[in-house]
Amino acid sequence: MTEEDYMSSAIKEAEKALKEGQKPFGVLIVDPKGKIVWKDHDRVNELFDPTAHGEINAIRGLCLKLKNVSLSGYTFYTSSEPCPTCFSAMLKAKITRLFYGAKTEKTASLPIPVEELNTRAKHPMEITGYVLEKEALLQRESAVSN
Repeated sequence: MTEEDYMSSAIKEAEKALKEGQKPFGVLIVDPKGKIVWKDHDRVNELFDPTAHGEINAIRGLCLKLKNVSLSGYTFYTSSEPCPTCFSAMLKAKITRLFYGAKTEKTASLPIPVEELNTRAKHPMEITGYVLEKEALLQRESAVSN
C-alpha cells in the first residue's frame, strides 16, 4: 500500500467519527511490516473525555493489545495534524513515523505545528504532512459547516 492508501483509510476512519457525532479525526497505525494493526477515531463526546482523541485512543488500545508501552517502529497516519497533547503521547510511545493529512486549524486550542514540537523532542520522529490534504480538509470543513 502507498502512503495515500493508508491516509485514505485514516480519512474513512474519521468519517466513522462524524457518523457517531464526533469530530472528524481518524488514525491508522501500521506495524514495521506495513500491516494495518489499529484504526481509531475521536471519541471525546462518547467517553466524556476531552483527551479521547483518535491518536490517544489508538495508543491506549494498541499498547494494551501488545502489552507494551513502546510502539517503536510503528507508523501513524492521521487525517489531521495531531494536537500537542496527542503528539506528546506519540513521542512517549516512541512512534517512529507520522504522516498527516490536513494542517491544524488556526482556531485549535493550542495551534503549535508538530514540526516545531518535534525540534524540541528528545527522540524526534519522522514527519510527513499534507498527504491527501485536499480530501482531509474538505472532510473537516464539511463537518464544521453542518
